[in-house]
Amino acid sequence: MPNRRIGLVPRVTTSLLAGVLLISLTGRIEAQASESEQTLWKLEHAYWNYVQGNDLPAYWGLWHKDFLGWPSVNAAPVHKDHITDRITAETSKGLTFKSVEFRPLRFK
Repeated sequence: MPNRRIGLVPRVTTSLLAGVLLISLTGRIEAQASESEQTLWKLEHAYWNYVQGNDLPAYWGLWHKDFLGWPSVNAAPVHKDHITDRITAETSKGLTFKSVEFRPLRFK
C-alpha cells in the first residue's frame, strides 16, 4: 500500500505543476499579447495621424524598405517608393483626409 501512495504522489505533483505552469504561461502570453496589441494600436494611430496631417516622410517611415502591396485603388502592386502616391493625388486636388475615432474591439 505505501508503494501505491508514493506512486500517486508524483502524478498528482506533476499534474499540479503542469496546471500551475499552464496558468503561468497563459498569463505571460496574455501580457505579451497585450503589449503587442498596444504596439500595433500605437502604429495604427500614428499611420492615420500621419495621413491626416499629410506628414508624408513620417508615413513613409512606417513602411518596410522591401514593401510590396496591392492597394485596392491600384491596377498593379506597388513598392514602398509609391506608397504615398494616393495621398499625394488626393491632397493635390485640395482634398484632405479626416480620420474618425477608432478603438480595439474586445472579444470575450
